[in-house]
Amino acid sequence: MQVSKAKDCYFEYHKMNSKKNTLRTYELILSKFCEQYGEREVESITTETILVFLTEFTEGNKQSTKRLRYSLLSGFFNFIKNSLDKTI
Repeated sequence: MQVSKAKDCYFEYHKMNSKKNTLRTYELILSKFCEQYGEREVESITTETILVFLTEFTEGNKQSTKRLRYSLLSGFFNFIKNSLDKTI
């Protein structure tokens, strides 16, 4: 599954289960992530890829912001991994 399609699935889930501010926050980070990696397969994304992205994207931000963005991406990949495991 491509990252961009995985993002769409993730947003469908959050539209039913999350508040507007949560959606806005996810939209910010996942849109930036999809700009760089949207056409790649989820399975091809490594921890190094994520680390490079987060380092570039959070440069100059407070530690709490960095932690939040890490948590958001972690939640995204955990959701996709668990969803893919159930469909196989």
